[in-house]
Amino acid sequence: MAASGVAPQEFICNLVKIGESLNSKAVLVYGDDATLLAISRHRGKLDKHYSFLMPGAEMVEDVVDKFRFDALAERLGLPVPRTILSSEIRTVNDITERISLPCVLKPSLHIGWRQSRAIQEVTKMPQKVLHAESLEELTLLHEKMRQFTPDFVVQEYVPGGPDCIYSFHAYYNRQSEHTSWAGRSGHIRRILVRAPI
Repeated sequence: MAASGVAPQEFICNLVKIGESLNSKAVLVYGDDATLLAISRHRGKLDKHYSFLMPGAEMVEDVVDKFRFDALAERLGLPVPRTILSSEIRTVNDITERISLPCVLKPSLHIGWRQSRAIQEVTKMPQKVLHAESLEELTLLHEKMRQFTPDFVVQEYVPGGPDCIYSFHAYYNRQSEHTSWAGRSGHIRRILVRAPI
C-alpha cells in the first residue's frame, strides 16, 4: 500500500482498519517518501498492528526533506554536491554565480512531483530532477519548479550513468545487527539474506 495520491489521514485510517482485521502483526514496508513520512509520523497508531523498525522521527524528516538533508550533510561533513536552497535564490543569476552549468533542480519533498505540471510540461518520462544544460533551460526550469513548490534545491550536476552508481540497503534489528542487505553497483546486484527480520 502506498500513500501517494491519498490524504495521509485517510491512508493511516485505512492501514489501522486493515491492521485491526489481522490475527497477528504484519510487516509494514514503505516504498516512497509519502508512505515513509506517513508511517513515521503515525508510528504510535501503527505499532499496535504492524511490525516495522525505522530511525527516529527527526532522522526520517532530515533524510527525506532536501532542505533538512543539506543541513544534516553539513553537520556530519558528508561529501555531497554543491547545493543552493531556493530561499537563497532571488534570480537565476544567484544560481550561476555559485554553481556552473549543467545543474539539477529538485523539490524539497517529492510528494506529488511525478504527477506535477512541472514534470509533465518538461518531459514525458517521470524524473526525480529537472536537468538544465543552458542558461535558457535553467530560466525555464527554475520557473517550472517555483510553480510546483517554493521549497527546492539546485545542485551541481555529477556526470555518469547507472553504471556509476553504487547503492546499499540493509535491514537492522533492534540490537543494530544487520539481518539482510542488498548492494548494487551499476547493473550488478548482490543480495545476502542472513536471517528473518
